[in-house]
Amino acid sequence: MRSVKIGSMKTDGVNTRVLGRTAMLLGLLVAACGDGGGTSKADPASADVGTGTGPPGGGGTPAPADAAGPAADATSGDAAIVADSSPIPDAVTPDAAPPGPAACEGSDLPVQPFLVPDPADGQPGAPAAEFGPRRHMLAKDFTIRQLDGSSFSFSASWSGCETYVFLTDGVSISDSDATPVWNSDLDSLLAGSPDNVHYLFVSGAVQSDAARTRAQAVQDQLDAVVASLPADAADHWRTHVHISQQAAGDLGGWLEPALRGHGARGFAIDRFQRVRGVGSFADVSRYDQAAADAGAWPWHNNMAYAAYEARRMNYEANLQARLDASGDTIVKLLDGETVAGFQDVTGELPSAAEMANFDTFEVEVEQRCPNGTPAEVGNCGAWDYLAYLWLADDAGNRTELARFITSYHRETHWVVDVSPMLALLKDGGHRSFRWEFAPEWNTQPTATWLRMRFSNRGKGYRPDTLVPIAQGGAFGSAYNDGRTPIELDIPADAKRVELYAVTTGHGAETNQCAEFCNHQHEYTVNGHRHLQQFEIAQVPDGCVDQVDHGMTPNQYGTWWFGRGGWCPGMQVEPYVVDVTDEAAPGTHATIAYQGLFNNRTPPDSSGNIALSSYLAIFR
Repeated sequence: MRSVKIGSMKTDGVNTRVLGRTAMLLGLLVAACGDGGGTSKADPASADVGTGTGPPGGGGTPAPADAAGPAADATSGDAAIVADSSPIPDAVTPDAAPPGPAACEGSDLPVQPFLVPDPADGQPGAPAAEFGPRRHMLAKDFTIRQLDGSSFSFSASWSGCETYVFLTDGVSISDSDATPVWNSDLDSLLAGSPDNVHYLFVSGAVQSDAARTRAQAVQDQLDAVVASLPADAADHWRTHVHISQQAAGDLGGWLEPALRGHGARGFAIDRFQRVRGVGSFADVSRYDQAAADAGAWPWHNNMAYAAYEARRMNYEANLQARLDASGDTIVKLLDGETVAGFQDVTGELPSAAEMANFDTFEVEVEQRCPNGTPAEVGNCGAWDYLAYLWLADDAGNRTELARFITSYHRETHWVVDVSPMLALLKDGGHRSFRWEFAPEWNTQPTATWLRMRFSNRGKGYRPDTLVPIAQGGAFGSAYNDGRTPIELDIPADAKRVELYAVTTGHGAETNQCAEFCNHQHEYTVNGHRHLQQFEIAQVPDGCVDQVDHGMTPNQYGTWWFGRGGWCPGMQVEPYVVDVTDEAAPGTHATIAYQGLFNNRTPPDSSGNIALSSYLAIFR
């Protein structure tokens, strides 16, 4: 047994690992989909980089362009404490938004005013330089002539709580089927969409006559779909689906360069009126064995996947509204610098007296492509790597504060609550950190915003001490060797005791472990069993609904597959269990841990487990 004295602790860092991919795994998951059970090739992200093959479904990788925005190489430096909670980064948040029109009434959606360039006194707006066609720039007003002869005005339609997704005929069904993806699945797209999204269909045809012909396929679908809907739903989608009779090249203004550039396969405007990218529409349930056998990307595109873009933008807007209202104390560690693989930074935390007032600690990260002009694919990092925020000490030891998984070729924005880790920062003052998200042999230059957010939410207790329980390692028959129970006395003045673990599995070997298997982690606290497990592992679409919880959807890779403790392009959520009743203040506690597979010792060659687990004591 290990006897632990309550006090400070340190753990050594673990190097960033590559998250493995195997053809056997993809075949296993495809079989689970009922698509023939064959093997597939690597994801399209790997094909795009260095081959010039472009994204699946047609369209080449955009040529490089001059970097724009905050893309200077990162350098070590002091981070600043800020008392505001401005969005990351530079979102225009008015002091008071006027009430929106009927579309927002009766909802709890935050309402934003329509912004204009260089506004006159009293008008909401922003400097003209912030408007343009690149991602994250503000979208100016525009008008589109619709196929039915009416006009759609962006500013007139603006409700302050809706999003806009542009869909083009530049996305085909597959590499072998050039049929535009918009020729089918409109019914599924609308069925899976939130009500607060507008879809705008614009053809990339050279001539408007050709554009009208191509757009008629969408109009025919819309007519058939609304005819089958209840009257109120039909009326809603008639006013939220807009089919342009003009070709992209005839629209003029900022829309033309957007649709000819990064938006050739589609783009979006979010609830902050900012231009955003859209991703791949590859559907996990539409696997083509013949394409896989020919060495092509085997999943066909489905326009219905555009609904995940609207859901993601809703998540982001609601998250931002919460952050804006939080009043958090913020320590900025990175503020838009381009980081290739890791960056060491220092930050000045509030004083120990001020830190004692906080009961909540969140880490916020935004990662963007280094260039806002080309599309995300081939521009943002290609691979799903482990990403960490480490706390470093003077001796070079590093302790994990938060964990994330990068995306396949898409921009991301994460917030994760890691409140127990406040115990390591309670002394405040000058501290050293490392942000790490890609290996040295395959760096992924990425514009990065990194903030630590501290707040008091009136919980009545705050993290005081962390007692290490276990770390991971190679998952196999010897995984549990040498693990002994921890014996400790719980302080009499403790107000709460929690199990806290951050757990992810990697590698795809025996039983597709540990990335794609339900590895289990058993904790016993004074005889009470708590089992962390991952039931979405090997579920083909197990990660899809995580779009509503922080994951970026429509990545250019196998983002849908459920994993053992993580999803690509998402924060890793800690496993937290209140064990105060089992390890009561003033009593003795025995805590044991073991890793299992199917409730037994794991077989050899089952990948590896990245684990940081603690008993957290609050006062």
